[in-house]
Amino acid sequence: MPSFSSEVKDELCRHPIKRSCCAIAECYGILLFCHTFSKSEIRIVSSHRGFAERTVALFTRAFRVTPTITGGEKGGRSTILITNKADIAKIMEKCGYDTTGFVSLHLNAWIFEKDCCLSSFLRGIFLSGGSLVAPEKKCRLELTSTHIALSREISALLVDQNFRSGFSIRQNSVVVYIKTGENIEDYLTLCGAPLSAMKLMQEKMLKSIRNNINRQNNFADANMDKSINASVDQRVAIKKLETSGLLSTLEKGLQEVALLRTENPEASLTELATMAGVSRSCVYHRLRKLCALASSVRS
Repeated sequence: MPSFSSEVKDELCRHPIKRSCCAIAECYGILLFCHTFSKSEIRIVSSHRGFAERTVALFTRAFRVTPTITGGEKGGRSTILITNKADIAKIMEKCGYDTTGFVSLHLNAWIFEKDCCLSSFLRGIFLSGGSLVAPEKKCRLELTSTHIALSREISALLVDQNFRSGFSIRQNSVVVYIKTGENIEDYLTLCGAPLSAMKLMQEKMLKSIRNNINRQNNFADANMDKSINASVDQRVAIKKLETSGLLSTLEKGLQEVALLRTENPEASLTELATMAGVSRSCVYHRLRKLCALASSVRS
């Protein structure tokens, strides 16, 4: 069974590539979180075949460069590779990097100034470096990179877009994360996966319903245990009054409730009240009085 991350990527890979500017923005997001993005090589590695094929189409549309794609057979990892120096230079220049000196990856926000391009960029970074835990568990969307400064900038960008994000260092990687369920749903909707966002909402609702049912069952079990213990205490008290001879001297109402409790040990107060033809409160107070009288009897 495919993971939820894979299902999300399936939906994102079906998103149409409408504009060249959006294709560039999505490619830019992919490049920032790919395996290698340097002047000598661009290497994108993924176990999602649909993403690999989409990447080739995106680069062809955005840069007029067609990468080579290898692997990916029988669910294995695919590698998208560009090694031609002229092609790499063209891509880097379109992404706003000077190829004449040392290339330091930082966020060129002008590439996704338009709303449609921002959505494409967010789609690209999730396709390339994103993961999402199964919706039945605690929600957490992660974007994993090896560049600390870049991850800080991505986190700041998400905050600017009203996403509650943070980042942490995990061994040799830096993880930008979103933990709030509503924020994750908004992120998926914005980057082109509304069906996955809806599934996440449905799973959250089902989880809430299951939790409420469990709480109600636990409450009912606790009440049942309490009722059983009370019934035991009441029958012990009645037996004590009967043994001492005091029960037969009590008023008729107390004797009637004592008999009903003895004959119906598992009955609730409401059921006893129906049998006696009195209110539940009346039964409660009569049983309480029987217990109080029994406590004053010497053993």
